Amino acid sequence: MPDLTAFSNLFQTLDVLRSKTEPDTDTQTVSKEEIVQPVADSLGKVLEKRTKTAPARPRWQRNTASGGFEEDSPPGAMEDSEEQNAEELQLEAEIRMIELDIAALDKKEAQRRARAALRDELEAQEQLLEAWQASLAELRRERHEAEAEYLFATKEDRREEAQLKADFDEAKRRTEALRARLERLDNLQADGEDSEDLAASLKAEGIG
Repeated sequence: MPDLTAFSNLFQTLDVLRSKTEPDTDTQTVSKEEIVQPVADSLGKVLEKRTKTAPARPRWQRNTASGGFEEDSPPGAMEDSEEQNAEELQLEAEIRMIELDIAALDKKEAQRRARAALRDELEAQEQLLEAWQASLAELRRERHEAEAEYLFATKEDRREEAQLKADFDEAKRRTEALRARLERLDNLQADGEDSEDLAASLKAEGIG
């Protein structure tokens, strides 16, 4: 037999769920209010019906034969009891349906919160990816500029690179100078100058 306390607890649970109900941002065909209100109405009807069908307090009379007391049951009391039991079963089923409705509402709210959390996480992840891509693009740009200006190396690496470049340029100048001198000497020899004049030219060019 259902207890009136159970109805009171269901009402309190329903009030808590209603107080926590917030507008759902998702596109849905059924809102929370459309679920809560029918549950509240149904629960109110069940409570009203349960109060009306509560069994009356039995009356007792003394049994002179046995010396004890027995219930003073009017005619048809057994039929009323069976009908009342059927109503009790129906009320139990209605209470179960209400509990299922409340559980469904609670589950729907949890799913809505989970979707909202997922959207927030997805938005944060997209912002992170955008910032990451911008950072990578900036890093590639700076790297290309550094490679073009030898800024990717350390200070010591830049000094060694500059020294190597200076040595290379000096060697290149010396090679060009030697080539020019050799060409002049070849020209002198082709012109038929004697060995003494050639030796003097080599000495003047710093060769020999």
